[in-house]
Amino acid sequence: MALVLGTSAGQDFRLFEEKIAGYRNFINKLWNVSRYIIANQKGKAGPVIIKTLAEKWITSRLQELVKITTVHLDSFRFSEAGTTIYEFLWHDFADWYLEISKVENNPALSSHVLETVLSLAHPFIPYVTEEIWASLHGQDKKNMLLIQAWPKSEKKYINAEVEGQFILLREFITKIRNYRTFAKIPPQKQITAHVWSRQKAYGIIRNNITIIESLTNVNLILDTNKKIHTFVYFGVFCYLELPEDLKKKRDDEATKLSEYIVQLKNQLNNKEFVSHAPKQIVDAKRAKLKEVDDQLSQLIR
Repeated sequence: MALVLGTSAGQDFRLFEEKIAGYRNFINKLWNVSRYIIANQKGKAGPVIIKTLAEKWITSRLQELVKITTVHLDSFRFSEAGTTIYEFLWHDFADWYLEISKVENNPALSSHVLETVLSLAHPFIPYVTEEIWASLHGQDKKNMLLIQAWPKSEKKYINAEVEGQFILLREFITKIRNYRTFAKIPPQKQITAHVWSRQKAYGIIRNNITIIESLTNVNLILDTNKKIHTFVYFGVFCYLELPEDLKKKRDDEATKLSEYIVQLKNQLNNKEFVSHAPKQIVDAKRAKLKEVDDQLSQLIR
């Protein structure tokens, strides 16, 4: 993979250890994803049924993956084909769908996605994909991945509207996660999230409460219409309520930031400092003031 991906046809390239390590990590990711799916599907195999937003989204993304990868390979764009598979497996499938599948368990769909990815990745990493395929279908040579038909994209499952709705849900979850990180809220600490809106996007959040709560560790309360909000996304208001012990930490942090802002403003209001200090130092102070001011604004919402 390190030899093929990230290279342009006819161009020299540098093969370095970090690149090899990066694709080793990708294969480890594929291996671990496969182990999880194989362990999860035992005794639960059955027809693929697609109902929820997340299931429709991953199915649409999978069919797009088949279409794009096939076009790239037919056009000898091997690097682009491999990169497309890499991005789908790591980000769409592992980072998002498999996490959601722990709430909306659908072993048949997860297995179907994995088998399709194995087929597409087989030209790049045949020994790994064949080994995983054997774990799914047994050691009989008649069942080898090498002789399976190439996947075909089913246009009827590609749905741009569904993908747009899922992106909205995904970004809403990301905003809550980012705030938790910013406010230094421990992952195991549950907080309360108040959400309200009259916009269409609100229905997507309302229909996916369990997913949001599971992926962000919040207790979601709808239609509260608070007077303050932590953030607004597509007309949806969200206020994240901190427990008392975290409120104290937030207030202490806000006090420190406020004191630092006063210090920076005093320096920048000092005409002698501004006129004699190097321009890059003054510009850096101004940039820092804006950065700290933004941090304080987020913290005290």
